[in-house]
Amino acid sequence: MSISGDAAVTSDASTTTGGSPLTGSTQGGNAFTNDAGINADVDAAADEGAETDTPVGDADDGEMLADAGTGVDPEPEMDAGSEDDADIDSPDQNEPVPPGCTTVEFSEPEQIPGLEQVQPAYGPSLSADGLTLYFAVIDHDREQIVRATREDLESPFGNFSSPFDASNSVWLAYALTGSYGTPFISADGLTLLFYADDERFSQAGRQLWQATRSTTDQAFRSATPLFELNTDDNEHLPRLADDGLTLLFSSNRGGGQGSSDLWSARRAAVDQEFANPEPLEALNTADFEASATLSPNGRLMFFVAARETGHGDKDIWYAVRSSTDKPFGETLNAEPLNSSGSEIDVQFTHDGRGVLFSSTRSGSRTLWYAELTCVP
Repeated sequence: MSISGDAAVTSDASTTTGGSPLTGSTQGGNAFTNDAGINADVDAAADEGAETDTPVGDADDGEMLADAGTGVDPEPEMDAGSEDDADIDSPDQNEPVPPGCTTVEFSEPEQIPGLEQVQPAYGPSLSADGLTLYFAVIDHDREQIVRATREDLESPFGNFSSPFDASNSVWLAYALTGSYGTPFISADGLTLLFYADDERFSQAGRQLWQATRSTTDQAFRSATPLFELNTDDNEHLPRLADDGLTLLFSSNRGGGQGSSDLWSARRAAVDQEFANPEPLEALNTADFEASATLSPNGRLMFFVAARETGHGDKDIWYAVRSSTDKPFGETLNAEPLNSSGSEIDVQFTHDGRGVLFSSTRSGSRTLWYAELTCVP
């Protein structure tokens, strides 16, 4: 991986608490933008992304991984450091998203500040306070999870470290040899979900794992597979609902419709196991679907798909329903979020007012975000 500045990855348990992830200063800015603006001199790459059913070590989230350092010149128009892009007025958290629109509307996507030169990068997941970002990088041909923090919502991310406690010798021994990625941090910050390719439990490749901790100022120590959901096929891209009872994930297991499908499983209480995983038949097709993420109110679903009507290799799509007891309606292309490249690993912020994703739109695979400016 390529990280600008002093970026040694170390185990560091400290986190910082703060305000809402989409609230910036009164002078402007948002959850990802600092006051001074960011100069994104991004090293371009020929990386193809990360969402296939290829065994771990060859791909992340499904796309073949490629070496990032190909020397391709970055596209000038993708410079995230211009003043026009750097400072965006933040929505007042006491006001609803503006009414009156009939479709979901977005702000222009921007790179996550502080991470412009971290490439290839995958699976961004933001803590509820907006101060800690979990994501995955490729290091020595293995995917690994990294944590980045910032002191306040106006600052770029930095302070790169491992989210895992190095004193856990069992986990550390595995982490030094295996791949693990597509992280998701729960709303309370106490559970980190991800995939790992531990051959002790499956020869297939990716399996769903979770790590827990008792407080947010600790590192994650206990990491265990979700045995009740894992099969001899690939399971990855976990997304946990804020109530902790519904888990969305992607799999190529039998019972789906395509090479990768969206699945859902529920549990009666947070201290119980998930049961009866079911495919999301209203959204799955014979094409590739992955990375489902549900809004906090349960009415808006984003996901990634490879469809002929898309803009690039893989696009972000969405569907809306009128209430949580109704089926989702027509799937629509999230036009402003997509490019001629590849957009994957989409994930809601915990307040439901933004989405994060990984994209090759700048020439290399880097991390991006956009705000939802209107929701019907």
